[in-house]
Amino acid sequence: KSYIFLYVDMDPEKTYAHIRQYLDKFERKDVDSMPGDVKHFDKPLETEVPFAIASGDDPEGKDYLSLSWIVDGAKSDSSRYLSRLLSGALIKSESSPLRRALFDELGALDVRASLYDVKEIGFSIIVKGLGADKKDLFLKIVNDKLREMVEKGIDKQALEGLVRGMEYRLREKDGMATKGIVFM
Repeated sequence: KSYIFLYVDMDPEKTYAHIRQYLDKFERKDVDSMPGDVKHFDKPLETEVPFAIASGDDPEGKDYLSLSWIVDGAKSDSSRYLSRLLSGALIKSESSPLRRALFDELGALDVRASLYDVKEIGFSIIVKGLGADKKDLFLKIVNDKLREMVEKGIDKQALEGLVRGMEYRLREKDGMATKGIVFM
């Protein structure tokens, strides 16, 4: 799918004629771009994916480790916002016990969260700068800290800060200048 947005003071007829010079060469097609349902795994799947590094670089400590889950269906804006709060509380917040443990106990060089919420909400924790031999320790730290956070709860002040930050980003349209385009 393709969209063309025009957001300037212009002569609409001249602009449309110019655009039609290109678009008339193509046949219009209605495309269902929503991904189909994907069968979930019965058990965790483990895979190794090689990636390139600069020639002459030592590959030691260049691995990324990632742990991913399907959290929920992306049924509503509420579920999407809650998943963003969860991502912030677990990984993006500097005060997160899980984030701190991945740096302090695991020795990660970087810790990131990845969140995708098209049809289902998927959440990944990604650590950088380790050897693959630290995989078991990575899994243990994540599982232990998640269990601990479930039992003790998430720091209330941290959650309030995350909510205020989300509110600000929503009011500012995530830093996008033209709300007309954002809401199309």
